[in-house]
Amino acid sequence: MLLSRLYSFGQGQMPEISDGNEFFRQVNIRDEVAPMLERRKYERFSLTLPCTVEMLGSDNKEQINAQTRDISAGGAYFQTWQPFREGLVVKLRLHVTSEKLKLLTGAQVLVKVDGTVLRSDSKGMAVSFNGDYELVRLRVSLS
Repeated sequence: MLLSRLYSFGQGQMPEISDGNEFFRQVNIRDEVAPMLERRKYERFSLTLPCTVEMLGSDNKEQINAQTRDISAGGAYFQTWQPFREGLVVKLRLHVTSEKLKLLTGAQVLVKVDGTVLRSDSKGMAVSFNGDYELVRLRVSLS
């Protein structure tokens, strides 16, 4: 953000800045800062959804609770204190809980999709969705 503002100021030239004693040289940002390469194919949205994540392909069917931090059509980042390791195939169950959806349809939705853990860190994991998904309508009481 700061670089984009600086870039737009003076057609890629930073203004000369004084510290009171000397002037700093002008810097051409295009020459000194490589642009970030956006590798995502789909737009990402900040959205918090509760979910369960289950390990697949193992005798140990470990399951953890998590929540999305952001999500797109191709994947999501899941916040959890127990992230799975990179490369693991997982079964995801996303709970779309919306009061507006509940009032309009009398139901909420469970999204079932499998994915692969792409990245794992101390706060969670990034998962790429593996194609097909299923939407399951969950009846809820309107009380």
